[in-house]
Amino acid sequence: MPDSEEFERTLKRLNAATSASSLSAVNRAHALDLYSRLKTGVRVVVLGSGGSGKSTLCKALINEEVPAHEPEETTFVYVRAGANPGIDFVPEAGPPICIDAEFLQDICLIDIHLPTEPAAFSKATQDAFELADIVLWCSQSFAANEAEIWAEAPDHLKDHSFLVLTKADELMDAGQLKERIDALQYIVSEEFHSMFPTSAKSVEAVLSSGGTPDAAQRSASGMTALCETVRRIAASGRRADLDSALLFLERHSVEAFPQKETSENPTRYWGPGLEKVRALISEHAEQLVTIGSAGDEETDRVFDICNSLSEALSDAVSENDTDCTGLRDWEDELIDASDRLVLMGLENDTRSAADAVSIVVQLSRDLQLENFVSNPR
Repeated sequence: MPDSEEFERTLKRLNAATSASSLSAVNRAHALDLYSRLKTGVRVVVLGSGGSGKSTLCKALINEEVPAHEPEETTFVYVRAGANPGIDFVPEAGPPICIDAEFLQDICLIDIHLPTEPAAFSKATQDAFELADIVLWCSQSFAANEAEIWAEAPDHLKDHSFLVLTKADELMDAGQLKERIDALQYIVSEEFHSMFPTSAKSVEAVLSSGGTPDAAQRSASGMTALCETVRRIAASGRRADLDSALLFLERHSVEAFPQKETSENPTRYWGPGLEKVRALISEHAEQLVTIGSAGDEETDRVFDICNSLSEALSDAVSENDTDCTGLRDWEDELIDASDRLVLMGLENDTRSAADAVSIVVQLSRDLQLENFVSNPR
């Protein structure tokens, strides 16, 4: 896990960047996004059909009995005691349940209430994909209807998610466990990071009686292996988020305290270099906003436009050998935007496409609002 002092220092610098007058609006928004991700922690979302053992798995993960609740009506968000994550992204979740659990170190565990009606279940599940960094899909068979819904998950989420074969003790008693595992091996290799057979019910039984499961019980239930793997991947993601934040902060030289806002925008000379850039961004932004709902064809078109713009921005910055102060002042923002568009193109999903459109449109607006005058030379 990241060093706590480095983490806190990075959060302060990001908070400063969200209101720094030296940054453009698009970069202040990027700083806020980085700040929110670090403050929230890695979002581990537990999904599966009714009766699949989701709530039982959550209890076993945190190794704690949870408050009495109506499971058919409630979404639960478990966070580390004393943490203050930004979890208002969970619809109608209510206040977080703060528990002093080792598993919740830098993890926000979300047990989402899902409706039972098939169409509503599918829609709610796909909405949940947007919240998740890691998914634990609970099932005993991973039936065709489950596979159809999971197929809609973005590839980057599949790479960090797990099929949790729940109630493995029941399958073993019925003599079906090995056969079930063998039958699922291929789809797991294609659609998940890995699979974990678990028998969380045995851990829950100890918890409900007021006891604490020992290491042997947790290991036999499969919870130790699952927890360690999820925490390892969460730690890797946490480190990557921190590295992204540090790269952003170093690029923009943001200190721990925000700069004083000025009452007026400084005058910057326009010049032919920045005029060309503004025209490029405006042209590409107009193309993007005309694209309709994000199906596969529309997503491909978004990234074609963004890739074209990214290359054009890189060329414009590298060719700037003039004294156009406007373009020099915007070089960092343009390079950053170009890099982010490239990364989103690599992810190549509808959420990344929407983010890419937002970056280009916001950058176009920022350039339109800047206080520029013609270069006097």
